[in-house]
Amino acid sequence: MLPSLKAASSRAIIIAKTIFQAIRHLGLDDAQTLTLSLDIGIFANNALTAILILFSPIPILLAKPSSDKHLSKLYYERGIWHFKPIGWTTYRILSLILPSYALGLQFYLIGGALALHGLDVAALTFLAIETATVSFSCILALLPGLSRNPFQYLRKYARALKLAMPAILAWLLAAAILESHQLPLLAG
Repeated sequence: MLPSLKAASSRAIIIAKTIFQAIRHLGLDDAQTLTLSLDIGIFANNALTAILILFSPIPILLAKPSSDKHLSKLYYERGIWHFKPIGWTTYRILSLILPSYALGLQFYLIGGALALHGLDVAALTFLAIETATVSFSCILALLPGLSRNPFQYLRKYARALKLAMPAILAWLLAAAILESHQLPLLAG
């Protein structure tokens, strides 16, 4: 198994085990409880990843005006060349790194899943939904860094996130439910 695929599976399993243990304290420990725990674990893992990707450009681009103010003060008062104000290009590139990496990693994981389980479309139907949703999230997160004025674009981006987030989470939930119900097929 690919290391990144193993890490993603491990995170989902840890969440699922924690939820299963919590539900067992309520007196439920049947197969449906296990499936529900897997649903929640897979969904939480994928949703957390998508949220990190989607919100990653915001603090990076918001840091530019603040850092310019404070770093330029150090530069002009102390003459320290390391603190010379940095242009927008650097912040744009920084805001593009995580979504670009996540998009590449998503296709790497798809390749790994296909290599591991073959082209058994019946067992991997969740993969199409998950791939489309994560890819959309990554592409959406790239937009602020690609805009001409990233700082002003953040307002539009926040509105786009507000509109897109419910759909993204719904599709990730659907993919998680399909994946947890197909785990027996994947294991076999």
